[in-house]
Amino acid sequence: MDSTNNSGWVVIVYKLPTHPSRIRVAVWRKLKKYGALYYQQGVAMLPKSEHFLELMRDLKSEIASFGGEAVLAELNFMEERDKKNAIEEFNAGLSREYLDIRETGSKIWNDIEIGRKSNLLNLAFLEERLARLKKLRKAYEIIAQRDCFKVRLRERIEEHIENVQQKVQLYYSEFKNAAKPIE
Repeated sequence: MDSTNNSGWVVIVYKLPTHPSRIRVAVWRKLKKYGALYYQQGVAMLPKSEHFLELMRDLKSEIASFGGEAVLAELNFMEERDKKNAIEEFNAGLSREYLDIRETGSKIWNDIEIGRKSNLLNLAFLEERLARLKKLRKAYEIIAQRDCFKVRLRERIEEHIENVQQKVQLYYSEFKNAAKPIE
């Protein structure tokens, strides 16, 4: 993970052509994906880190290729309260994403419990759940990479994913071993 100075922010100020609207939507989606905070239309910011600076530089180039204009700047808050509010807002967005990860992991586990109680578990079912858990782990890692301020939920969510993964893997191993022919 990048180091973040916990005070500086990378700000992008941009203007895009009004048409086609898909360009504005594409830029908005990228900034949303990065977890950027919007302060007004065309002004968004992220905590200052090498990772985010690289993403913002790439976005600035993309905006230019769309016929728009963009400026990157560094922002340091003059008042501690403003800095604290920005960090809290950034962390709140990450927390929502972490909670979505936990909910998805719980749904995967619930599917398995229902299948077990109904005697519907089989290797294909468990393999599909393991594949979903692999995708979930990747989504978690992407969120964790943006977690500059160490959201408290992070470790609990990682433990939750690991716990579900171990339980599913155990069932999978049991089914796989039971499916081996006796020699």
